[in-house]
Amino acid sequence: MDYSSRIPVEILQEIFHHSLPPLFQDPVDSLTFHEPFIKEPAVRKRDIGSTYPLTFETACVRTTLRQVCSHWNNAVVHAPQLWNQLDIQADRFINDTDGFKTLLERSKSIPLDVKLQFTEKGRYDGLSQVEYNDLFGEDLNAGYGYGYEVVESTEEERLEFEKGIHDVLTLLRNEFHRIRAMAIQYTNLDQRAFTTHLFPLDIPTSMPRLEYLFGSLLEPHRDYVPFIQNTGPLDTPRLKVCHLHFASAGLWDSLTPSSVSNLISVSVELECAQFPKAGQLLARCQNLKDLSWSISRDFYPLGGTPSAPRISSRLNFPFLTSLHLAINDDEAFPCETFLDIAHYLDAPQLRSLTIEGTPGKSQVRSIAPLLRRNPQLEELRMSVFGVDDYSEDLLTPLVELKTLILSRMKPSNEFLQSSFHTDASSLPNLSKFIIERPEPGWAVSKTLLGIIKDKITHPNTAPMEFHIWTDGHRFVENATNTEQGSSLSMSTGQVERNYGELLGLSERYPAVLQWYKFEHPGPMMWYKQLWGMDEFASG
Repeated sequence: MDYSSRIPVEILQEIFHHSLPPLFQDPVDSLTFHEPFIKEPAVRKRDIGSTYPLTFETACVRTTLRQVCSHWNNAVVHAPQLWNQLDIQADRFINDTDGFKTLLERSKSIPLDVKLQFTEKGRYDGLSQVEYNDLFGEDLNAGYGYGYEVVESTEEERLEFEKGIHDVLTLLRNEFHRIRAMAIQYTNLDQRAFTTHLFPLDIPTSMPRLEYLFGSLLEPHRDYVPFIQNTGPLDTPRLKVCHLHFASAGLWDSLTPSSVSNLISVSVELECAQFPKAGQLLARCQNLKDLSWSISRDFYPLGGTPSAPRISSRLNFPFLTSLHLAINDDEAFPCETFLDIAHYLDAPQLRSLTIEGTPGKSQVRSIAPLLRRNPQLEELRMSVFGVDDYSEDLLTPLVELKTLILSRMKPSNEFLQSSFHTDASSLPNLSKFIIERPEPGWAVSKTLLGIIKDKITHPNTAPMEFHIWTDGHRFVENATNTEQGSSLSMSTGQVERNYGELLGLSERYPAVLQWYKFEHPGPMMWYKQLWGMDEFASG
């Protein structure tokens, strides 16, 4: 330790600076958007740490270095380059604004990367104890045990709290001219009210150095409150990456036209009331490489009548390689919107397409025009689509397709046969087929097994991998416990045999077939679903 104390401060600071972890977990160019927007609450909480692209680990490193000795502490405190990443929890500074000023001043004038969380989990976030228990009761009863302690607040306490948040955010606004990356984290949708303190509705905001803007909702919620625009114009001429959960989607509407011209990566969740303006702004993003775009009718002004989110602007994206579309609606709107996208989208470099429909509403035929317009696709993930009505040549145009993923669907035997018929011109380059998170009531059929065995027995054809998610193990366990021997129906026995054959093929031909044990969210008893399995069991 004596030796390290003799190292000049300037050299120590340089060593410390080069030892800091990177801001991003992975290079920005490698970000992809294939994960579905709609996630189970427990999954969203579990994944938030692993999927969030910004690490903000510098604060922990700084703390460790400062604890070594007074010499190191002095070196850290006076090194601006060690204070350019700030993990800010606003409510901690309500009674210590001087401490917050000191924290901001330590980075001098160098660019800042800021992660902003308004409140600690468990502190006042707009929920009463009763509301909180109702919201999280299922997870707590299931044993997740988040251990939050929610304190009910009086109206006076709430007003005082909001004023304190306002004062802290005003200090942060004073540094907007040098913020390079900003990640805003909400622990409750009511905290959207705090966003207006960052970007006041009647005051234009300029962030000339901002390159990365993120908004995340950290807590699962059952219901969304209506969208309210509460932020003013935001000018960010250098913005390259913009990912906004619905909690912060109003920021998308606040961006000025000049703010989007350099965007290469966008992920935004919108509602229909936002769509006309938001779509026009999106049309200006000529440099996009990755686009993740969710549209929902669930969010519309109180008393308002939702209408189909229609597109009327050309969407020319010459550099776009990855596109994720999700349309969630109770009516027949998705078909109209998908048709609009097929008509107006021009993305000659598009290689990866993830497309999500509305549970129980969307039919796969609605995306046929989009597929015909993009024969260059190499990866396609279809999620939450019905296959009751479809064109037999749905996938035929995709002559370059290498990976096909059916997610949260119940692919029928007819659909599988039409996708893998013996015509050599059908999907000639397909090398990977995945069925993931299948809908309840789907089981491995003889038709699917026949397709797999055909690829195994014809080694002269192009090599292909099958990845099948199945919860057949639950059916076998339940059938064993509830129905013995001759009491099993023919279809029930066939489902069990198909499951066993799948496992056997996987053991003998692991290079061709992989299966994954899948647990449906919530209680689901297979033997109660068997009435709808006849076509799969006999197929």
